[in-house]
Amino acid sequence: MYFDQGLDGFPAYGILPGSDIKTPYRTLLPEQFYREFSIVCTVAAKSSQGGFIFAVVNPSETTVQLGVHIHPVEQDHMNISLFYTDVAKFTSSQIIASFLMRYNSGKYVKFALQVSGESVTLFYNCQKHGTVHAKQVTEALMFDLASTLYIGQAGPIIKGNLDVSKFSCYIYRIRWVLFEIFMSIWNSVTGRNVK
Repeated sequence: MYFDQGLDGFPAYGILPGSDIKTPYRTLLPEQFYREFSIVCTVAAKSSQGGFIFAVVNPSETTVQLGVHIHPVEQDHMNISLFYTDVAKFTSSQIIASFLMRYNSGKYVKFALQVSGESVTLFYNCQKHGTVHAKQVTEALMFDLASTLYIGQAGPIIKGNLDVSKFSCYIYRIRWVLFEIFMSIWNSVTGRNVK
């Protein structure tokens, strides 16, 4: 791992193949993951091989419970997949959504995956790129207590090492911000205090 110049001149992390960046998932994520959430990534891939941006894997390191994977590039395109696996129901990793996007070698790609209800939406460069139905996201995801969070791969068994020169990824819980704004405006206009 190394530091590189990121978007707008700010520092970014570079991850080399073979890097082993891992931590117990509980240092960064809750035991019960959010039912509705967004994952925002800014990535500049150095190679067209693809790999995992991040992955939370079960204790035996055979199943990706939550993760984002960039599939190998074909004809200037890449496939971004969201893994979301309830290990109480499935014994193998489940991809709940995949989207095809253009690939620019060495240039930043900014995208977000939003999970809301039973749909997953991809935003590419701040524009809605597509939505797919995801029936598996009906309950909040429960991680095994001994699960591991890997950055730039999915562990020694699943692998999927990512070779990136620039990298950042954020996970957000979706809140009812628009509803709260609407209620604030409604209350000020009507003089009522409806919650």
